[in-house]
This record gives sequence, structure tokens and C-alpha cells, in this order.
Amino acid sequence: MPKNYFSLYEFTRKGFPEKPTPLEQYLLNGITHTLNIIREDIASPITISDCYRSVDKYHSMVARGYNPSPTSDHFWGQAIPTMRSKDIDKYGTYYTYSVGAVDFVVSKLDMEIVFKKIINLSKKGEIEIGQCILETNPKRNVKWIHISNSKDYVLNKDLISKLNIAKYKFLRSDDNGKTYQIVEV
Repeated sequence: MPKNYFSLYEFTRKGFPEKPTPLEQYLLNGITHTLNIIREDIASPITISDCYRSVDKYHSMVARGYNPSPTSDHFWGQAIPTMRSKDIDKYGTYYTYSVGAVDFVVSKLDMEIVFKKIINLSKKGEIEIGQCILETNPKRNVKWIHISNSKDYVLNKDLISKLNIAKYKFLRSDDNGKTYQIVEV
């Protein structure tokens, strides 16, 4: 069992509720466990840069030039109004299948190295993740990693298959989330 390197404050200062629902707490436990393993492996502090998104935060990010997904795992199981017609056809009026995600930086290590270490931890079965995305904002010359709980941490595998909500596990975006490339492992 890894040491716990994170406090609730680190998540709440990025929007996570101070009094989470049982589902939010369960999802937080999963992502924190994964982050603790990553933190031990890289032997360097991790700083949470984004965590919990509401609909208002989503719209604010879009207005500031970010490209957040309307089906992001950052919504932590909230019922989010579906905003694209193709998603309404697939999920209904509300999207409720997010399973918790955080974005983080490691100031003392190259994020490419951290990304590769996470891939190795996953391949060895030491962590269970839904997605790991190395993202870059070229205008600000900033890199961060997005990591989420696995969908089957919460959802039935048949439902995941039926709704086709599984996502590519390892991706990278070099244009602030406008496009993604699949990373073969």
C-alpha cells in the first residue's frame, strides 16, 4: 500500500466539493490511490492543476480558449447537459458516465518522462487507469498530464461496451486539446 501524499485540500482548491457525495468520494479514493503509486514511482512531488468541472467551469474554459471535452471524466459523475446532437443520440439529455479525472504537473521532471513511467506502470498492472493524456499548450509552453479512473471502476463492462464509452488509454495532444494522437504501447 503506497503512502498517501495528497490531502483533500489539494483537490478542493481545484473545485472538488469539500463535502463530496459518496460517489465523488469513491472516485476520489480511486484517483488518489493511482496518484500515490505514480508519486512513489517518480519520487517527485505532483501538483494538481485541474480536477473537478461544473458546467459553468466548462463554459469558462471554452471562453478562455481551452478545448475541454463535453464528455470529460473531470465531471466526476455529475449529470451534465449533453451539448452535441450526436452525444444526445448516444447518451440522452444528460451525460452521467464521467468517472473522475485530474490534471497534474511535476515541476522537477520532464513530463515526457513522467508520461512514459505511467505507461510502464499501467503495462505492468501496477495502476489501473481509464486514460492518460500528455497535453501541451504551445502558446504558454506548458505540459501537463490528464489521468482518469478506469470506467470499470464504477460501471458495468456490458454498459461500457453498449454505450461505447471506453476511451483510448494513452493519448497526446500538442495543440491544447484541439487534436489527439493515439500513443501505441
